[in-house]
Amino acid sequence: MARVAVGQPVNVYVEALNTDITGTVLRIASQANTVGGDVVYTVVVTLDEQPAGLRWG
Repeated sequence: MARVAVGQPVNVYVEALNTDITGTVLRIASQANTVGGDVVYTVVVTLDEQPAGLRWG
């Protein structure tokens, strides 16, 4: 998480659609959660475009 920052450009790979989507980090949670033993920070990304077949959320 030390290298992730708000406003940073990102590439998101959606395996189900076999596609890469560009976007920007909009928000990073200030507090972590533990999921299956891993420490996880929720990151919200704004996508540059919404590909067909990708559902919101």
